[in-house]
Amino acid sequence: MEQNKEGLTLAIVKKRKKRRKRIKVILIIAGIIVALCICAVAAFFILRKVGENSLKGNVQNQAKENYITYQGKKYQYKKDMVNILCLGVDIRQENLDEWAQEDAQAQEEASQENESESKQEAIERQKLTGNKTERRAGQADAIFLVALDTKEHTMDVIAVPRDTMVPVKKYSVSGEYEGTQEMQITLQHAYGDGKEQSCELMEEAVSNLFYQLPINGYCSINMLALPIVNDAVGGVTVHIDEDLTLLNPEFTTGSDVLLQGEAAMDFVGGRDITVAQSSLARIGRQKEYLMSFVPTAKKAIKKDITLPVQLYQTLSQYMVTDISADEVTYLASEGIQCDFSQDNLHIVDVDVQMGEQYEEYYAKDDELYQMIIDIFYEEIK
Repeated sequence: MEQNKEGLTLAIVKKRKKRRKRIKVILIIAGIIVALCICAVAAFFILRKVGENSLKGNVQNQAKENYITYQGKKYQYKKDMVNILCLGVDIRQENLDEWAQEDAQAQEEASQENESESKQEAIERQKLTGNKTERRAGQADAIFLVALDTKEHTMDVIAVPRDTMVPVKKYSVSGEYEGTQEMQITLQHAYGDGKEQSCELMEEAVSNLFYQLPINGYCSINMLALPIVNDAVGGVTVHIDEDLTLLNPEFTTGSDVLLQGEAAMDFVGGRDITVAQSSLARIGRQKEYLMSFVPTAKKAIKKDITLPVQLYQTLSQYMVTDISADEVTYLASEGIQCDFSQDNLHIVDVDVQMGEQYEEYYAKDDELYQMIIDIFYEEIK
């Protein structure tokens, strides 16, 4: 039998070479996996840092010298605050279908008049010059300001009742400015274009209500998308304190219900408009929902840190936001570190009056100002 200089047979030599080759391949694959993991981690922290700089830079100059005096004490705005305005806009599927038909008809009519006009040009021209008399922006049914203290790692959520009275900037259907009028804040969104303009108007209205509070970004989501968000974290369990079977047959008094799909929309968005102060009762349910949603979402994100970015992409057709993907990465990483309890949920305290046709809520100035001091400012000693 043929042997090498070390006395080993050629078969053994070949086997050892194959083994060394396999080990080399395994080491190369392992190296590639490690390199990819390092790149992924590095990309995450780069995105996080870029997002942090971007968000905090949005209001840095505005809040740089934001000092106030209250009850003989001097306060400074907390420089590590990140405030995000979150809106839930009530536009139903039947509205979207109706508008789509109108746009298709407008395109067809316009193309007959001008064959060289593109589809989008025809639709936009019809919006500006047509006989459309309705608004398409929808009202802001849910208004929440999320305040992240990135230094103390706390998160506060402030609900603004939709019927809170504020100076609303009015625009005609064609977009002409018509001045301001004291109206329910929910209507400010409807006086915009349903996109960036509506969000910017709401951002300004909420900031003014909160005494020119800096707001770093906004996110407006069609309420139709709520089941998507709800189901992405595995559903949300809530306790039913009262008989809500009018909204959903499963919502019986005293029951614990795992909200999935449209049930989440029923619980968060439904209300009986024939009952006085029904919007305040709905805010109470939204508060209940958030108390369960936040820890559920934090647990889901810890399992999959890419979940917020995945949702960001999935919700793009339902969402209007000035928050970028890197900013979402930063917010998610901060959010899962933040403490959150019942004490971190707030509702703007209001006095309720009946207007000529609808309820009118007037914010209690002293209580609102104290809440703003407690959450967003620190005393200068």
